[in-house]
Amino acid sequence: MKITGIGNVQGVMRPTEIAAKVRTEKPRGAVDAYEPTVLAGEFNLARRAILATPDIRTDRVDDVAGRIIAGDYNISAADLATRIMNQG
Repeated sequence: MKITGIGNVQGVMRPTEIAAKVRTEKPRGAVDAYEPTVLAGEFNLARRAILATPDIRTDRVDDVAGRIIAGDYNISAADLATRIMNQG
């Protein structure tokens, strides 16, 4: 069986050979560099501040817990409800 109409197989291979010869090396002394934007710097600063802030204010929690245990912490239900509703 003879296959015809394929065209020139060598012509198809030629661009691949040419592409293989293209230099992809960097010129001598060239260095990859990264310069963050001002926005990236501000974002990083905010991120570090958030990570440095504790999730729980332990000093406040310890104070309230001590007052509850001692029986000195009295708050009305209405005041508590108002504070909860105004927080967010």
